[in-house]
Amino acid sequence: MGDPATFKQTNEIRTAISPLELLGLQDKDITADALLTQRSIAQSVRNRLGHYHLTVKSNHAALLTDIERGFADRPPTAHFSQISCGHGRSEPLPSG
Repeated sequence: MGDPATFKQTNEIRTAISPLELLGLQDKDITADALLTQRSIAQSVRNRLGHYHLTVKSNHAALLTDIERGFADRPPTAHFSQISCGHGRSEPLPSG
């Protein structure tokens, strides 16, 4: 999507927004890794009536704490455990 030369001249976050502006996102789910967990990405998706699922890591401590608090009083709907996949990543696996 787009000119490869553009990717060399701009950062990945700004580059990710351009394709979002071209897509019809209404009622679509957009996922992104931790690098793209940015207000501008979330706002771009919401402006187009889409939904986002963004990865939040511990280096966004305040955001992670707010999310954890938001789910603290909810009953669990599934149980997961995490395994390390290398490079600081982990994958959730259903437990039980």
